[in-house]
Amino acid sequence: MILRGIAVLALLTGLTTAPASAQSTGTEACSENVPPVSSQYIRNKGDSRIIYGAVQLRRDTCYQYWGYVQLYQPMNSSNERASAFLVWWEEGVHQFVLSCADPGGNGYIVSGQTTCRTPKKSRALVDGFLTSAHMDVRADGDVWRTFGVGQTARMPGGV
Repeated sequence: MILRGIAVLALLTGLTTAPASAQSTGTEACSENVPPVSSQYIRNKGDSRIIYGAVQLRRDTCYQYWGYVQLYQPMNSSNERASAFLVWWEEGVHQFVLSCADPGGNGYIVSGQTTCRTPKKSRALVDGFLTSAHMDVRADGDVWRTFGVGQTARMPGGV
C-alpha cells in the first residue's frame, strides 16, 4: 500500500520519467521532404517562350519557408548570376526580402551551378509568402541587368 501511494504521488508530481522510446530529445529535424508550396517558371524577360528553370516557395515540416531556384542548365558565364528572393508580409505590411546571398543561404548561382536557396523564415506572425527569381548579366562594373524572371503565387503563411 505504501509503494502504491508513492507511485501515485510520483505520477501526480511528475517525478517519473517516460520510457526512452517516448522521450523527446528536443532536436528532431524538420524534414524538407515536402512538395513545393508554389512553383513557377523562370522566363526570359524579352521572350517568355524561353524558359530557364523554376522558382519555388518551399517549406519544411516545421513550417519554415525558403525560396529555391533550379535552373535547367548551368550558368555558363562569369558575368551571369541568379538568385531566389523570399518575400513575406506581416499584418499586411511587406517586410524584408531574403536572397540566396544572405547568411543562411548558399549564395548566388554562378558559372557551372544550377541551384540556390534562401535562408529559412519561420511562419510566426507571417500573413503570406512568395518567392521571386532574377537572372542577371553584368552590364558594367557593379551594374547588373535582369534578363530572366519568375515569381510564385503569394501563399498564406502556414500553408
